[in-house]
Parts: sequence; C-alpha cells; structure tokens
Amino acid sequence: ADQRRAAAHGQHEGRLGACLYAAKACFQCREIRLYRGGDLFAKLGSWGGIIGTLFRFGFLDPNGLSSLIAAWRGVVEPRQLAPELHEMMFRHMVFGFPDGELMLSIPMPVPQGAPGERCCHFVWFRQADETALRALCTDATGKAHGLSIPPPLIRPELIAGIKHDATARLAPQLAALVTGTAQIILQPIFDLKAPQIAFGRVALVGDAAFVARPHVASGVMKAALDAESLADALSAGGDVAAALARYNADRQPYGAWLVERGRHIGAAIAARDAEPQQRMRTIMREYGAAGMVRDEAMAAR
Repeated sequence: ADQRRAAAHGQHEGRLGACLYAAKACFQCREIRLYRGGDLFAKLGSWGGIIGTLFRFGFLDPNGLSSLIAAWRGVVEPRQLAPELHEMMFRHMVFGFPDGELMLSIPMPVPQGAPGERCCHFVWFRQADETALRALCTDATGKAHGLSIPPPLIRPELIAGIKHDATARLAPQLAALVTGTAQIILQPIFDLKAPQIAFGRVALVGDAAFVARPHVASGVMKAALDAESLADALSAGGDVAAALARYNADRQPYGAWLVERGRHIGAAIAARDAEPQQRMRTIMREYGAAGMVRDEAMAAR
C-alpha cells in the first residue's frame, strides 16, 4: 500500500496539488486549519466551523450529524487503585451495564512506565443531548466552551457528581476507577455520515468522510483502508475525477455501514426497556471490530 501511495503521489502530485484539501486539528491551540494545496485556505475556530463549511458546499448531509452521548474518561495508574484490584482491572477488559449506559475498562501500558507495567483506561458512556452537553461544557466562570471543554475547566460539582453516580450505579471495582482517577475527561461522542465522499477532484478520507462512534473500534483501520482504496484508484491511471468516483463507490457504502453499526450498538447501550441479559449479550457480541449490524454479518471491508 505504501508503494502504491508513493506511485500515486508521484504521478498525480502536479495535477492534484491545487485541489486536494486536508483538515488538521491543532489541539494545543484548539484550532482547525483548512489547507488548500500548500497554502492556508481558511482558519476556523472550531469543528462546528469546519463542518458548517462542508455543509455549505454540499459535501455533507446536515441530517447525518448527531450527538447523543457524553463519555466520561480517565486513566488509572497502579498507585491510584487498591492492590487487590490490579489483576482484574489491569489485565482484563471489564464491562459494566448500568441501565441505559455502558462502563468499559481497557488495560494499557503505564505511560512512560517500566516494561510490562500496566494501568487501565475507562470510558463511561452516558446519554446527553446537545443542551445537556453545552451545560456540561460551561466552566465555573459561566463561559460556554461549545461542545468540548479542557479537562481542568470542568466544574468541580460535575466531577463530584460523576463520582457520586459511579458509587451509586457501578460495581465497586468500576466505581473505584472513577473515584481514583486524577483527571476525569469529558468527551462528547458524535457520529457523522456523508452521502458522498468524492466531489469531482476532491476526496474525503478517514474521519473527514465518516465519524463512527467508538463502539466500532475501527477508526484507524477504516482510515488505512480508505487510503489504500484511494491509492489504488489513482494508481490505475486515467481521469482523476473518474478515479475518485471509483473510490467513492468502494468506500462510501462501507463508511455508512460502519456508522450504522455504531448507532445500532449505541441504541443497545441506551436501551432501558430491553431484557437485561439480551442487552448485555448484544453489547458484548458487537462491541469492537468484529460483529453484526442488526443481525447481519459485518463485511470484512
């Protein structure tokens, strides 16, 4: 795939240099820059701005964007957790199923730790509409940060509330993660489905084309397959617009399917009237890269 990408780049660099767009997230300064070729095309202050630009030019369907979930996240290191919980939480993937929500803990290496030293990352998915998210993303001074907020600016009463809820709603082993973490992070969960990902000589790749919920655990894989498909389409030669049309035909249905799968799993997570055992089996079976969409086998590509 690397060789094909290099060949495609060498063959089409001159023709595509003026028409390929890339979006770059600059998280330190919290800006989005939109580039056209090698020149700065536009500088936008938020993801809402860049998405709005894509809507105005007809690149995305305004009805394809939704946000239904607030994810509370954190990393828990050994010193923050009772020793008797280390084996379970640092060596196993652990699920919790509070009504209408999902708590998930995933083992990981300790950041900058010794070889073999483990910790865990947790994420607690809770329902929240846009109004609730805006309230969650308003700091103690009353400043609204939109639909995201720097972790240190999350209001203390919200942190206290999430820790209280953890003790009340989660198994003690999982509640210990929430109460023990040094910094809780709030992440709004969005998904985005584009009806078209190629427009003449412009193509969208990876998360620029589709944003599926993290329940599918496929973002990196999808971006790599998008890049491979785009390289294959361009390497075949001929008209660029025709090549991008082939890329669109190959990858747009898969991206739409992946978003649908994320929404299907999200619906199972949010369900409050489902039979509990069936709900747990559905989430356990379908969470991650392998699974089903409404009982239909997921395609390999």
